[in-house]
Amino acid sequence: PIRNIVYNNIPGLLTGFGPGEHTDLAIDSAGGFHVIMTVPLSSPATGNGVVYAYSPAGAANNWTYSTVVNYTGDNNSPSYVSLELDSANKPHIFLLQRNIGSAGGPPWTARNFTARHFSSTNGTTWTMEEIYNQNGGSGTSVNEIAEIATTMDSNDKIHMLLSVENTGNNMRNITYATNASGSWVNTVIVPTSTTTQTHDIDLVVDSNNKVHALYSPITDRVVHYLTNRSGSWVDTTINSGAVTGRLGATSKRGLSINSANDLFFVYNSSPTSSNAGNVSYGFLPAATGNTWQTGSVMKGNMRTADTITTTITSPAASSRQAIA
Repeated sequence: PIRNIVYNNIPGLLTGFGPGEHTDLAIDSAGGFHVIMTVPLSSPATGNGVVYAYSPAGAANNWTYSTVVNYTGDNNSPSYVSLELDSANKPHIFLLQRNIGSAGGPPWTARNFTARHFSSTNGTTWTMEEIYNQNGGSGTSVNEIAEIATTMDSNDKIHMLLSVENTGNNMRNITYATNASGSWVNTVIVPTSTTTQTHDIDLVVDSNNKVHALYSPITDRVVHYLTNRSGSWVDTTINSGAVTGRLGATSKRGLSINSANDLFFVYNSSPTSSNAGNVSYGFLPAATGNTWQTGSVMKGNMRTADTITTTITSPAASSRQAIA
């Protein structure tokens, strides 16, 4: 069933402003709808908040709301916000907090970047833990966490990828953070180089709780496939570098997996100044081998595939869907 959230019904909404670009949706095993969104909240003024909304099965448009977190100031905001449900249908929210101080820049005032996890047993009160923090420094050459992408496995363990700049030259590594062992472990799986600016990261976990991920460097837009399915991390270009494009600028849902471990992703295969908005796909049956099936989905416009979402059912032949 279609459900509508009336924006003006959100408690604490700052009048005259629209919703932010970061939203996510999950439907639980009982049919309940869970939604998160970034919104400007009036308390404190100019706050950038994350609101959680829940509608139980059979209760169309009957929503309850709670504020997960609210950050003060125009330059202190949540981004790359995502929602996961655990095996008990409890919500888990992940975000990157960017605090770039009282001014824009360059030069910037002292900046700080933190990947955070919020969990709740009742959808009303929230517990926060810090997964990864980086002090960005100040001035014109500063470090940042540029992006995060997060998922949870069948054991309710968290897997996060972070695009991290730590050399002050605008180049980034990919760091993998997980609590699969019971405590948080951070590992650099794609090292920083002088030629690679890792971008558009995304990940899923398979039925064996192995990670499959994609990223696309700004420098050449060649799509890379990262996985630890063999027990150690392997980084390869898809089809020997033949697949190039953007994987989605604001949403980390461009890669999906089904119960048969088939991998499916969609991307903008023409991200140039004369962007034709060509949306293409890649498909790897059972997440095995190195040869991806590829093809065209649709042709849009210059903004097509900035935000991209996919889903794949089992068996894969029955349904592969993409929203761009």
